[in-house]
Parts: sequence; C-alpha cells; structure tokens
Amino acid sequence: MNCVPDFPIVEYAYMYCEDPGCDEFWPLRADGCSIPVPYVKDVSDMVFGSECELHDLCYAAPGNTQDACDVAFYQNLMSVCQYGGIASVLKRDCELLAYTMYSAVHLIGKQSYVNGNLFSQRHCKELYVDSILESRVVRYYIQYLSDNREQCVLDNPSLTPEECLALRVMQDAWKKKMAAFERQKKIYWAKKTIKKAAELKLLRGRKK
Repeated sequence: MNCVPDFPIVEYAYMYCEDPGCDEFWPLRADGCSIPVPYVKDVSDMVFGSECELHDLCYAAPGNTQDACDVAFYQNLMSVCQYGGIASVLKRDCELLAYTMYSAVHLIGKQSYVNGNLFSQRHCKELYVDSILESRVVRYYIQYLSDNREQCVLDNPSLTPEECLALRVMQDAWKKKMAAFERQKKIYWAKKTIKKAAELKLLRGRKK
C-alpha cells in the first residue's frame, strides 16, 4: 500500500506535521479521488487529482468542519471545469462529475473526516492550527487554478521564501498535469482520425 502522498500540497503539510508513514488514520491513504469505478476513477484523478488531495488534507487540518471542507472541495472542482483546456470541450460533463463527487463525499465522507481529525490530533504540531482553508499558499494556489494566470509569488512580500517555493512547485505540478492532459487529448484525436481514415478506405473499397 502506498501510504505516502506525492502531491506537493501534502508535502508542504509535512513542514508542520510528522511523516504519517502507514498510520491507520492517514485520510484515504492519499489515493487521489476515491471512486470505486476504475474508468471513472482514472478520469477523476486526471482532471481533479489535486483537488481531491486538497480535500483529503482539509479533512486532516485542525479546526475544519466537514461541511466547510466539502463546500471548498466543490468550489475547487467547479473552478477546474472553467479551465480552458477542459471546459472548452467537456464543460457540462466536467460540472456533472464535480457535482457527483461533491455529493458522494458529503453523503458518505463522515468516517474519512473523523479519521482525518484523529490523524491531526495524533500527529500535528501546534504550528499547524491554521485551517487549510485559510492557508495563504492554498488560497494562492486555488486562485492560480481559477484564474489560469502565472503567479509571480516571489515578488509578493506577504509570502515567506518557503511558501513561495511551495507554490512554485505546485504551479509546476499543475503545468505538467495539463501538459499530460493535452498529450492524451492529441493521442485520442490522432487515433480517432486514423480509425476514421481506415473506415473511409474500407468503405471506398467496398464501393469499387
């Protein structure tokens, strides 16, 4: 079982929390979007993976209610659906999936929320009393996702060097994620074009 999450926002949390290793209360074992349907999970992880990690971390942050985490989760999902690379093609499907995922965690996420709070009580230091919803890095990251703009955080004196570095890492991760999405989209259309050409060739052969 992979117990150590790989998304940068969770790595940032390690500045404040002990490494959970395989602690039984690490919420959802950082498994991305917890959807028990293979294809749907793959799509959700590709589009909403970072937002699911933020939601996991929100559950484990002291002082958050489940409702607050779930509402923030839904807002973050919807902000991704406005991103040009996805929204221009699949906006309606994206929003439907976002609402479905929000409804699921809101209805059956109580135990995950309890587990996350138990984790924070057992492992987190006093410094990590700020809600993840109030974290400056997370707020800037959400703004980056929503606005689809480069954030020159190093010029912002309100952030510490550590926060600037964490955000730059997250921005790079987001760029790589979207680059991978664009590559997969090109491969999909290339395969579809080749298939269509083969069908046309076969059809012309039959007409002869």
